[in-house]
Amino acid sequence: MNKILHEYAIIDDIKTHYIESGSGLPLLLIHGGGALSCAEINYSKCMEYLSNNFRVIAPDVVGFGLTKGKNNKIYSATEQGEFIIKFINKLGLDSIYIGGNSHGGWLVQYISHRIPKIVKKLIIINSLNGCKGIPSLPEGEKYIYGSKGHAHPEPTYDNVKNLFLNLYYDHSLINDNLIKKALSILNITHKNAVMRAKHINRTVETTNQDLNYEGKHISNFAHLLEMPILLPWGKDDPSMKPDNGYPCEYGWKYYKKLNNAEMYVIPRAKHHVFTDRAERWSDLVSNFLLSNNL
Repeated sequence: MNKILHEYAIIDDIKTHYIESGSGLPLLLIHGGGALSCAEINYSKCMEYLSNNFRVIAPDVVGFGLTKGKNNKIYSATEQGEFIIKFINKLGLDSIYIGGNSHGGWLVQYISHRIPKIVKKLIIINSLNGCKGIPSLPEGEKYIYGSKGHAHPEPTYDNVKNLFLNLYYDHSLINDNLIKKALSILNITHKNAVMRAKHINRTVETTNQDLNYEGKHISNFAHLLEMPILLPWGKDDPSMKPDNGYPCEYGWKYYKKLNNAEMYVIPRAKHHVFTDRAERWSDLVSNFLLSNNL
């Protein structure tokens, strides 16, 4: 098993944390926008498998994990995307594969539009933000700031456990070490996460405005993505299913906009499919990245 290394790079005078494992072609993995989202919690499990074939790099997006922003600044999605591009340049990466989960699915599309010559293949994972934006009320209430949505409860042991119960289908993955690791992250990020939710995610309209690219939701430009794209999704993620809809409906409708894509739905997996079914998910991703068929 390849060791996971904890590294830092200075981007815009910000000490940027990332984890890395393996060797070969770089595979950059971008986490989502939840308060406890970070590279280690999201991707350490699947890196055990992916690092056998790739140099896997997963940064903490600015304002998340161990990458603190400046003076509690609220970073827009576009600013987050530009920050990751600077990270890519800082590491001297001129040819990459890139994947993103949830809000990270928006970010990797943004990066792929901005630096398409560098992104060779793209992976989008259980990402409402990247597929269509937030639906209108009342359904949209569960995706914005509020008691029924992203209220970011106080970082207590029980609250964190409940968050993981929603993220994972396999509850045996939830243990004391994981919860304590998440609590240590939330003690850093919680205040800023609440501020960001109140500012950017206060309504459906403000949330979708943040997800625009050149004046429209980024999914409107899906047909312009020329690189091969993989959507390896978890079937049992309730956030990817519209009210009265079918599993992964948001993903399937987005898939139809793409010119050069494959989509796989993995059973017994929720929002963090890459942890729930780490080996199966990593096999799909590795076969896609190593294949010359697309």
